[in-house]
Amino acid sequence: EKAQGAKEGAYEKAQGAKESAGSIKDSAYEKAQGAKESAGSIKDKAYEKAQGAKEGAGYLKDKAYEKAQGAKESADEGKEEAMKKVKETKEKTLEAAEAAKEKAKEEGGEGLEWAKEKVKQGYETTKQKAKEGLESAKEAVGNKYEEVSAQHKQKANDFKEDVVLGGRSWDREL
Repeated sequence: EKAQGAKEGAYEKAQGAKESAGSIKDSAYEKAQGAKESAGSIKDKAYEKAQGAKEGAGYLKDKAYEKAQGAKESADEGKEEAMKKVKETKEKTLEAAEAAKEKAKEEGGEGLEWAKEKVKQGYETTKQKAKEGLESAKEAVGNKYEEVSAQHKQKANDFKEDVVLGGRSWDREL
């Protein structure tokens, strides 16, 4: 009887341990499934954020390209305007030189020195106007570039904070 009782007691304890192990196994499985689902959800959210960031970056790149094209066109226009002014000044200088040459023929030797001086003045004026036109074009391009780049730098920073960092600035936390 005692042996039978011990055997039954051992059997009951083994059954209890088996049930407890099964319960622990089931609980661990449920926790693993929950962790797996949570990881999948996090992965999906990360993928969505990455896609949003990729689309936003593409949008910003396109806008920056458009603005750069606009700045380039403005620069080209400025260059054309400067070249036009140089051409006009050159034509005026040539006209002045021709007039001086004619006057020099009429007046003889004295007029020749006067003509040379007028041509020299015309050349200096042409050179100065060309320099001013070029500087004006450079300044216009520089101003346009600064204007465009400042806007896009701010938009890129805002995009980074809102989309990539989820509205949190890691710089502030660090």
